Amino acid sequence: MRFAIIAGSILTSALALTACAPADYSAGDRAPQLTEKQQAKLDKKLAGRVPGEPVSCIWQARNLNYTAISDDVLIYERGNTVYVNQPYGGCNGAEDYALVTRNTTSRLCSGQIAHVADLQLGMNVGSCALGKFTPYRKTGDAAD
Repeated sequence: MRFAIIAGSILTSALALTACAPADYSAGDRAPQLTEKQQAKLDKKLAGRVPGEPVSCIWQARNLNYTAISDDVLIYERGNTVYVNQPYGGCNGAEDYALVTRNTTSRLCSGQIAHVADLQLGMNVGSCALGKFTPYRKTGDAAD
């Protein structure tokens, strides 16, 4: 009887922890809610491109350009590749303020914390965890 109570308690704890785990939004579990203007901006960035398999990290080089389509969709461009990132739970303020990451390596990775900063006031106004990066490439383009 004691074993059943302990096993039940462990199972309940495991289920509670699983419920708290973030979903992989970059895998399409959650479709972002975009305005017509935001959707048009995203469509323009992805025109003529096909999605590849999501990756956990991308190289952060000087020629990596960032654009926030919305608080739920971030775009990183390098060469001919456009990477779409959907931060876990969104990134409130990303569309209106700067997104700042503190890197100890030359890569930007899923799970990394990005700070939303008001550069005029010099203060953080929020933060979020980056999701996986889905590469979009023109047909026939090699990986960057």
